[in-house]
Amino acid sequence: MDKRGNRVYESLPEQEKEAFFQLCLMKLHAAFLTNGMYYYADRSALCVRERKNRAAELYVKECRAYDDARRQMLIYYNKKMCGGKWDQILTPEDFPPPRTAMYPACVPPVREGKEKLLVDCWNGEDEVVFSRNCDKWIQIAAGGEKPLSYQIAVPAWLEKPGKFRSSVRRRDRKFRFPSA
Repeated sequence: MDKRGNRVYESLPEQEKEAFFQLCLMKLHAAFLTNGMYYYADRSALCVRERKNRAAELYVKECRAYDDARRQMLIYYNKKMCGGKWDQILTPEDFPPPRTAMYPACVPPVREGKEKLLVDCWNGEDEVVFSRNCDKWIQIAAGGEKPLSYQIAVPAWLEKPGKFRSSVRRRDRKFRFPSA
C-alpha cells in the first residue's frame, strides 16, 4: 500500500500533492515506518537471545533508521509542508505518558570480543539426523565481530550432494536439506 500510495502521489498535479499527503499518504507512511520499527526491534531481541550479535546489531540499525525516517516525516509535516502551517499539530512525543508504546524494545548486542560460529539445527537439536523422509534445515550466524567462513558437506545419498563454502557476516543463512 505504501508503494501504491507513492505512485498515486507522484501522478497528482503539484497543487493536489500536499492535500493528498495530509489526508492519505501520511497515515500510510506512519503505519509502514512504525511497523518497520517494531519488526526490526523484535528481530534484534530475538538475535540477542540466540547470541547472534552481528545480526542483532544490523536489526538495531534498521530499527533506528525507520524511527529516524518517521521523525523526518513529522518534521516535514509540521515545519515544511504548507509553509509550516501545521507546526505543533502532530507532536506524538509531547504527551507523556503515551497511551501506547512509542518506542519498540530494541535490544543492542553486548560486545563479547570472541569470534564464534553459531549453528542451530532442526527443532533445537544438536545434529541433523535423517531418520525418515522429510526436509531438515540448519541456520548459521556469526556471533562475533568478524565474518566467519564455513563449509557444509552434504552426503551423496541426498538429492543434492556436494560441498558448500561461504562466509557469514551479520545475517544468518538457512540451508534446507531436501528429503531423500
